[in-house]
Amino acid sequence: QGKMDFWYFFTSLGINLLKESGILNFIAPNNWATTFGGKKMRNHIMETCKINQFIDFGDYMVFENAAQQTMIFLLEKNIDKSTKIDYRKVLINELSKEQLQSFLNKKQYAFFNYYSSEIKEYKANSTIQFLNNSVGNLIDKIKEKGAYKLASNEVTNGIHPHFASVNKKMLEI
Repeated sequence: QGKMDFWYFFTSLGINLLKESGILNFIAPNNWATTFGGKKMRNHIMETCKINQFIDFGDYMVFENAAQQTMIFLLEKNIDKSTKIDYRKVLINELSKEQLQSFLNKKQYAFFNYYSSEIKEYKANSTIQFLNNSVGNLIDKIKEKGAYKLASNEVTNGIHPHFASVNKKMLEI
């Protein structure tokens, strides 16, 4: 599948070897949830497992000798997908060992993001988005009530530079 990472095979094999309710935990690159090359693995994960934990280290380089953005995910082989996902993300690219320990222990700091996410609907071949409840609720409300209708005088076509001169038609507007 395109630019597929080799570790996807190990993940899929690990899932296939799991018994029902078995747990698979990997430290891996953090881009599989959104890249084109990860599409088949995402589908396999979402068809057979639920994601219990996703720890994204963002731009912070966990390993000194590997220039790779990293994450940890914990999957459970389970047909029942309804679950809350423990989602964590580092928002800065440099951390002390104490800050890293605080992040892993879920201590609140401005440069960490923690929330319980939920994947309500996964469509095959799509990306996985981890949304906190407030964003998820907003998206649900928009889906339920429809998008806000703009009046014709509220619609424009972007930013315009200032004109060197103004004509009569512009003054009317």
